[in-house]
Amino acid sequence: MASIEAVTSETDLRGLDKQVLAWLSPDDRDPASVSQREAQQLAWYTAPQQWVMPVDELSEVAAACARLLETSGRPRAAAALLEHTPAVLAGWARSPRAGFAAYLRTMPATGVQPPDTPTLAWAQVMGIDEARVLDAAERMLEAALDAGAFTPGRRGWRSIQRNLVDAWLRAPSPLFAGQAPVDVVHAERTVYWAEAGTSTRRTILHPVLPLLAMPTDRATDTVAPVHFLLDAISQGIRLTDTGQLPPAFVRDAAARFGWGLPAFTIRKEGDVVEVGEVRDLATRAGLITVRKRQLVLTAAGWAALGDPARLWSTATAGWFDHDEFATHVAEVAAVLLLAEPGTSMHLTAAAHEAVAPSFQNLEGAQPDRRDVRLALWDWLRPGHALGWLRYQDSRTERIHELTDPGRAAAIEGLRHRSRAPRR
Repeated sequence: MASIEAVTSETDLRGLDKQVLAWLSPDDRDPASVSQREAQQLAWYTAPQQWVMPVDELSEVAAACARLLETSGRPRAAAALLEHTPAVLAGWARSPRAGFAAYLRTMPATGVQPPDTPTLAWAQVMGIDEARVLDAAERMLEAALDAGAFTPGRRGWRSIQRNLVDAWLRAPSPLFAGQAPVDVVHAERTVYWAEAGTSTRRTILHPVLPLLAMPTDRATDTVAPVHFLLDAISQGIRLTDTGQLPPAFVRDAAARFGWGLPAFTIRKEGDVVEVGEVRDLATRAGLITVRKRQLVLTAAGWAALGDPARLWSTATAGWFDHDEFATHVAEVAAVLLLAEPGTSMHLTAAAHEAVAPSFQNLEGAQPDRRDVRLALWDWLRPGHALGWLRYQDSRTERIHELTDPGRAAAIEGLRHRSRAPRR
């Protein structure tokens, strides 16, 4: 742990200023190189957590951080830091847990912490390039605050901030050799995604990287069943006492999309497996939820209902959105099927070798082939329901094959996975 002596005099204050500057800018000791976010983090987290000093003297560290900002001509940032310091330090005075919670709550309130946007959700675990992009975004927001682009606390400020960050992420930047910041982040995440896990997984995934880098056509018509469900929910759907979709809707969907068995009387949702698969996919994708036995659209669901491209992107991402183990199995299966058709036995064997060594079940044992096969079918079933997969009959076992729309869906889903934030 670093230590800092108790502050008792003006001489000590000058020494404290030097120590704060040395901590925040150890190379060039230039106050202008320190961002508002970095100063706030030292005052509200690093010093309370790592510096050995009485809690009641932490306010002096915060004051030194504010003076550093003031010295570099940023009075607004200094005032914001001092304004929020008492509430944060009061939390640390109660307990480390309360202090950390106050820190997490207060940082976004100052406006310099970039929020998630439709273009990019920030990772909890970042690579070097993403950390650089985040730092640049923080400095962009600080400059926007200084220019009066938005004011934390005023009505609509979070929307303005989010739009600023979203536009900045998509614009080519000289900070990143003319690349858009989001492309820098995605490139780094894709490399990590392809390199993670076993050597077998890496061998399987690497050949798909060129496909992920190329644009693909959207087969938006294949998500018509999802749109049909969302549209019906937007008009009101009340679930049965057992939590299932009403039989009238199930029969309508079955007739519309050719689902179910011929001459079979449909009495409940479970009689048409495709309906359940579409509902599950829409739930995993965050498009629908249940409130008081009523299916309702989420904000993402309403947005996707009126935007075919967004619905396609969200649905294909949802195809791969399972628990971490099942998602890894789905990734391997998708890449293998992009290369050639395969049986579930072949896909299970390959995924078991590629994925299972990286996971443990609740008993601490490596997942067996049965675990892999169950995870695989969690991905295969919705693919068949939406026409992204089809069967070929062989003498021994059915062969799974991606349809043309299914190839596009698999590539889109894998692209989403490769760019997803690490958590």
